[in-house]
Amino acid sequence: MLLYIYHIFRALRPAFSRERAWILCCSVILGFIGCWEMAGVSSLCRFWGLNTKGYLALLRFFRATSWNHTTLMQTWSRFVLGQSVVVDVAGRAVMHGDHSLVAQDGRHMPGVVSLHQESETQSKPGYFRGHCWGVLGLLIGSLQRGFSLPVVAEIHQGHEHVGHGKPKDTLTQRPVQMALDFAVAHQRHLRLILDAFFSVSPVFERAAAMLDHYLEPWVEILTKAKKGYVAYTVGEAGKKITLEDVFEQPFCQDTCPVYGQVETVGYRVANLLWQNRLIRFIWVKNSLGRMILMSSDLTLDPLQAIELYCTRMRIESTFDRLKNLLKVFAYHFWTQSLPRHSRRPTKNSSLQPPESLEDQVAVTRCWRAYERFVTLGCVALGILQLIALKYPQQILDQFQQFLRTPPKGIPSEGVVKAVLADLLQDRFGKVTSGATLSYIHAYFDQAGFFWQTPIGETQELCDSA
Repeated sequence: MLLYIYHIFRALRPAFSRERAWILCCSVILGFIGCWEMAGVSSLCRFWGLNTKGYLALLRFFRATSWNHTTLMQTWSRFVLGQSVVVDVAGRAVMHGDHSLVAQDGRHMPGVVSLHQESETQSKPGYFRGHCWGVLGLLIGSLQRGFSLPVVAEIHQGHEHVGHGKPKDTLTQRPVQMALDFAVAHQRHLRLILDAFFSVSPVFERAAAMLDHYLEPWVEILTKAKKGYVAYTVGEAGKKITLEDVFEQPFCQDTCPVYGQVETVGYRVANLLWQNRLIRFIWVKNSLGRMILMSSDLTLDPLQAIELYCTRMRIESTFDRLKNLLKVFAYHFWTQSLPRHSRRPTKNSSLQPPESLEDQVAVTRCWRAYERFVTLGCVALGILQLIALKYPQQILDQFQQFLRTPPKGIPSEGVVKAVLADLLQDRFGKVTSGATLSYIHAYFDQAGFFWQTPIGETQELCDSA
């Protein structure tokens, strides 16, 4: 398994112009995998046993101009697409997109704005200050079992308050634009699955704006309709239809997987005019209730649409792993170049951007540090998911801890992390020539970063061939 991780690291090497930056990138990713507690860069230093010099080197790494996290994610995505694990339906890779709100109350943190949480859970406040992250994930494994592997992560609010100007796209359009950029960069057609928040006309307009050489859209949208929507039949005398009223009409019956359970569902399908655009509507009745799906693909099979939309919950699991397992949002970068802001949720229009050009550059580097930190965490989570798919039995055989419900097939990311963390600690003092750990140890030792001897007794490192 470590050899597979080293193979991934070698695939990421072209994204860095300097070997030093690549070594630090590998050390951060391994730190996310091996750390049992994560509280930012300090936790990475505790994992590797680094001193203050090593700590400052990591801070410079996240703000450095020698590498670009966008190029890194494109290299990482090409590797994932070449692993034959991405779910493909009718010639289109399945992708999930959504926003995640992360609480941050730093007064000198760029991009921190007042946010409104619409979740129904009582554990979250209605209004708070933080970052709004837009994340895209590729569906890997299968429609029945698998993961949503994160391939893009960006901050989607606060641009106008850090000197970047107000973005042209709306909050609903930005994930679609990220998916379009991904599709064009990798020449891969996508089917983007979104929740009801994105069932607005600008989303479908943006997806239809970019076509390939055969006039086919790069991205097809599948989302859930909001309550109260109306549409019109096709024709000169289009008849107005209230979508909720269609549930009173006869439905077809068939079996379909719904969130992992095969059950009998009722469905009805029709192509109707909505917001001056032809959309395929799919009405669904199942044991969990009723819903209406909207698809820009007018030929999408209704049962397949139901199964595809049910996979959207996997990106919610991805957010949970990013927040609670790897804690990739536990960053603490800040800059005095940004005017001090209140910790209380206030109107975002009252936030002041930096005035001088020098301050704007410093704020941009801090903003970039957030996205780079989260990007490396996304790569670490993707590695855990790929290993879970490729070495399921080996992971389960080496896992020696208690589980209330042991996995029967693919292990979770938490199980993989526990096994790899123990494996990394065991290999700290047994590195071999050519292994990525040997490069990390040699660089840290030569630069004088070690505060104490890492876990295990270090051996003499051999020069790699």
